[in-house]
Amino acid sequence: MKVNFNQIITDLDEKPIIDSVTSEMVILKKVCINALLGNVPNEEVKGTEKLSRFTLAKKINDAGDYEVEITVEEVAKIKELIAKFFTTLIVGKCYSMLEG
Repeated sequence: MKVNFNQIITDLDEKPIIDSVTSEMVILKKVCINALLGNVPNEEVKGTEKLSRFTLAKKINDAGDYEVEITVEEVAKIKELIAKFFTTLIVGKCYSMLEG
């Protein structure tokens, strides 16, 4: 499936969410990459899984402004990790974007 990772994440009133650190609009790409590259405290992750997450994050990043072809399994992995790192609003918005 193809996913546009450059979608802007909005609040419930459909206003863009602004990153408090960078003052930039939050986009799906950054949320997914941060989730894939993050470390969950007290979670044991094997090197092969870390490499898989890195490879997927790089694939998303390297696509630039283009849609990315990813598998259903990759979407499931991204969604699982987003749920571990982000708030309910971000999870809901990202899940909707990833499911098309």
